[in-house]
This record gives sequence, C-alpha cells and structure tokens, in this order.
Amino acid sequence: MAQQGQRLYLACHFDRYHNKRTLAIHRIENTEILTRTFDYPENCNLKNTMQMTVWVW
Repeated sequence: MAQQGQRLYLACHFDRYHNKRTLAIHRIENTEILTRTFDYPENCNLKNTMQMTVWVW
C-alpha cells in the first residue's frame, strides 16, 4: 500500500495479466475475503512499482 496525499493505493497483480496494477482504495466498491495465499515476489520493489503506475496518469 502507498499513500499520495490523502489517498491510499494498493499495488497488486491480477491473474491473467502480466503487468502490475495499482488500485485507488477509495474507488473499491466491493471486496471478498479469500483463504488463498500467495508467494511474495522476490523482485518486488514498491517504490519502482508506484513510480511506473500511480504517478503516471
């Protein structure tokens, strides 16, 4: 998760897509709690991810 001003963003990856995404938390209308787990990517760099996604509109 990252913050820009008062807004919070979630860095994520969707199944069937190869690029990283960011979601503006205030725009999420519905959620579902799952019991699935995931492996945290070794090469994950939140700073780089946020520079390449959220800040480029």
